[in-house]
Amino acid sequence: MSSRAHRALSTLSTAALVAACSLIGPGSGPLVPGRAGIFPHLPHAGEGGMECTDCHEGAEDQVRAGMPDLETCYGCHDSEVDPDLALSAQPAGFILEGDSEATWTSVTAPAVATAFSHAIHADAGASCDSCHEDVAESDEVDRDWKVGMSECLGCHEAASVEVGGCLGCHEGLDQRTMPGSHAGLNWQRAHGAFGADSVSWGGAPAQDCSLCHTESSCDSCHAKTPPLDHSEAWRLRGHGFSASMERDRCDTCHKEDSCVRCHQTATPVTHGGIWGGGTSVHCASCHIPLGPETGCTACHRGTPSHRLATSIPGGSHPGSSADCRSCHTPLDHFDNGQACTLCHR
Repeated sequence: MSSRAHRALSTLSTAALVAACSLIGPGSGPLVPGRAGIFPHLPHAGEGGMECTDCHEGAEDQVRAGMPDLETCYGCHDSEVDPDLALSAQPAGFILEGDSEATWTSVTAPAVATAFSHAIHADAGASCDSCHEDVAESDEVDRDWKVGMSECLGCHEAASVEVGGCLGCHEGLDQRTMPGSHAGLNWQRAHGAFGADSVSWGGAPAQDCSLCHTESSCDSCHAKTPPLDHSEAWRLRGHGFSASMERDRCDTCHKEDSCVRCHQTATPVTHGGIWGGGTSVHCASCHIPLGPETGCTACHRGTPSHRLATSIPGGSHPGSSADCRSCHTPLDHFDNGQACTLCHR
């Protein structure tokens, strides 16, 4: 995946990636929308010795675990607002203006519709802190309480419980279901940088591209879909520089022989006007150091002037290792005689 690693140089900001994955991340905003914004479990379930089911009815025998209503709270608390106590220490702190019941925020709610039953897990022997560890000892609500897909799968794997793939937990959702974030031009532009992140391939399950995609599927798509930066201006003037910097990316679709075939028939845009001349300095702008396959002959194999180069004299004349410039000066040659034997043999 080296090409993806290169594309990581252009990774988008964290905010853009969160927007691209709106399906799989928790929403922002206050943890508890009441005026207090904090609920202390410690004095209730920790120091207070209360059971989880004292406030969360149905946690052991229902699909959903209920949240406490005001009558439950009033079993221990005064129903009137106590001016000597902080709002976080009394039920009134969790009643929004205009409401008559407490408003709770569930940070453990899944981001997508999920078939989950508390009763099934309780029957299997799971306790509340099997999933909600350390909640009873907490002083405030914490987003880390969220039970992620990786925790669910890890527990099921350890217990050898087969849930039936995606559809076993998410009705109507499988590898063929495109997330809402994957639609439109914005995702088309953003997915390359996101996919370059190693976390996106084998990381958190809900953010794991390999749940639906294989590396070969990426290659087959890119082989048919030109990248958005492949504009006409880029084709004419920019692709050579891009290829020299990031050849692995080009290799997804283009092989070296295709480059050679194209350049043998397409004259570079720089080869015009006063290009060329008696000293052929133009070769040096790209083909340095010159070589049998990388020099001008990469395209101009049949140029007559190259074939007519004077041969190196034989006999007592200095051999090919001699410094031609020590005698032949001045040299009317583009490289000042640095590689005489490329043409003079």
